Amino acid sequence: MVFLPVLRNVTRTRGLRHLTQETRLNRETLYRVLSGKGNPRFSTLAAVLTGIGLVRVRPAATKAA
Repeated sequence: MVFLPVLRNVTRTRGLRHLTQETRLNRETLYRVLSGKGNPRFSTLAAVLTGIGLVRVRPAATKAA
């Protein structure tokens, strides 16, 4: 999988300290998620992508009954 190594490089470029502030995730969690054996949950991945300014993930709008 190519996505996580690329995301790891982007986060290193932006700075892990900045990312911990933006995502409100601790440094250990980010290291684990972005490691070679990382298996992030969608919510964690969404927080990282939003934190680096790549995408903004929001819940889908619900239909009114």
